[in-house]
Amino acid sequence: MSLVSACLLFFALYTYSPFLLFKVSGCVIVHPNQKFEDFALDLKEKATYFSLGLFKLYAKLIGLDQHLQVGEYCFSRHTSLAGVIFRLKHGKRELHKFTVVDGWTYSEMIQQLNKASMLNISSHMNDPAFVAQALNVEKNSLEGNFYPSTYYYAYPDTALHVLAQAHLLMQKKIAYFYSECDDKVSVASPEILLIMASIIQKEANDPEEQRIIAGIINNRLKHHMKLQIDATVLYGLNRYSLSNVRLNKQDLQTDTAYNTYLHLGLPPTPICMPGETAFYAVAHPHETSYLYYVSKKNGKHQFSETLEEHNKAVYRYWLSNRKEGTS
Repeated sequence: MSLVSACLLFFALYTYSPFLLFKVSGCVIVHPNQKFEDFALDLKEKATYFSLGLFKLYAKLIGLDQHLQVGEYCFSRHTSLAGVIFRLKHGKRELHKFTVVDGWTYSEMIQQLNKASMLNISSHMNDPAFVAQALNVEKNSLEGNFYPSTYYYAYPDTALHVLAQAHLLMQKKIAYFYSECDDKVSVASPEILLIMASIIQKEANDPEEQRIIAGIINNRLKHHMKLQIDATVLYGLNRYSLSNVRLNKQDLQTDTAYNTYLHLGLPPTPICMPGETAFYAVAHPHETSYLYYVSKKNGKHQFSETLEEHNKAVYRYWLSNRKEGTS
């Protein structure tokens, strides 16, 4: 075998065999404006059986040294040099995911977004006015404007990149469900659809119960009755993360724009990020004669047609145990 053949064989074996054994994480980052030589040194620190000269030669032959894409790249313990080069050349960045949960408020979403791994977080993210301007949201509130789903990103994507995906999907969902509303459903605008869906999302998790509650809200609005929904009151008191909480007299008498015990009609903005089933409930509510409902404290609700029936249900599920406990 000639010397040239031997060199070519060695090059092929080294390039395509799993000789690149990474230590610890197996991930390297190409930073913005980072020089190729500096990145190559970082890569060498992460690997064993690694020839810096061979890597730089291979990269130069295919132009990688001039077109290194910013990102985080992760490799298994047995990735060959060719595998490393392929991922770098084609920008196969490591993907991360962030999930917006049904029922989160905007504040809760931002808190979790600030904890997301490998996401570029601006110091302005806690300023709703900055986010609204950046995403071109022309509304009084950002509440409810980001659809619950899982979104993917890669370094150096920003938090605004994730929010833009969630906002765009929410706009599509609102438009879809607004166009799908039953003929008998009177929803004045897409914004009203969103507000109603957010209330239903906070009030119930069961899809069938959500549809019943949507019907009850419609009935109360038609009868010009105050909605008297605890979730809206809690939101107005900045206690939106609490559940199964019985409001006291002072809470119910605290005058906020979201106190539906004091004010007729819907609250001025959504109170959370509603999901698919909540939107469906507003678009396709159950036709019912119910006007009242109360939580059974087990995720389900008791529905009533009259105030007398409702008061009995309230006593059964909320007051009887309290009185027994104090006697």
